Parts: sequence; C-alpha cells; structure tokens
Amino acid sequence: MPDSNQRGFYRIDYPGPARPTLLTEQGTREVIDLSESGLRYALFAGELPPEVGAEVSGTVAFRSGDEVR
Repeated sequence: MPDSNQRGFYRIDYPGPARPTLLTEQGTREVIDLSESGLRYALFAGELPPEVGAEVSGTVAFRSGDEVR
C-alpha cells in the first residue's frame, strides 16, 4: 500500500478520540485527516461523497478549542 503522505502536502491522520469535527450546514462530522489543501471526513450513513475537488465549507473545531473556517 502506498504511503499516504507521498503527496504535495503533508497529511495529518487523527485517531478516533483525537479527531477534530467539521461543522457544516448539513451537520457535524468527524475529520479523519487533513492537509494544507484539504481534508477527509466521515460521511453520514447512506450519504454520497462529494466529487473529487468539490469545495466544502464549514468550520473545523479542534479538541484544543481552536477553530478554523
């Protein structure tokens, strides 16, 4: 399996208890990993993923209390 960090930007993987949350108009989701240019988040049951390159807007809330729009 290829190394997930062999890309243009370093990706940070979060274990379950440390995962930040993504707050959007559609609801709150767990952030699985993120990088300078994007993120991957858990989908709701039955939810289809957005197309690759689609823009997602919301706020990422970290366990430390910091938030990034």
